[in-house]
Amino acid sequence: VAVLDVAKATQLRRQERADIADYNELLDDIVPRLTDDNYDTAVELAALPAKLRGFGHVKDRNREQLAVVRQRLLARLRGEAEAVQFVDAA
Repeated sequence: VAVLDVAKATQLRRQERADIADYNELLDDIVPRLTDDNYDTAVELAALPAKLRGFGHVKDRNREQLAVVRQRLLARLRGEAEAVQFVDAA
């Protein structure tokens, strides 16, 4: 017998709607900045949601990882300098 968890289902649906809203905001950010020079970056950004896979905690982890990539690509699209990370080799 399957147990229906209405609260969890509702939370998942809310997150799915938030993901769609975030994607629409992303497109609103991409379109006015689109040029021949940043086209590849824009396409990569627009394709990120297709990489959001999994269910529950797996999808949440993927969402977090994609958020990092999204920020890096947005910075590139906006012409912002990417931060350089220094790694201690010692």
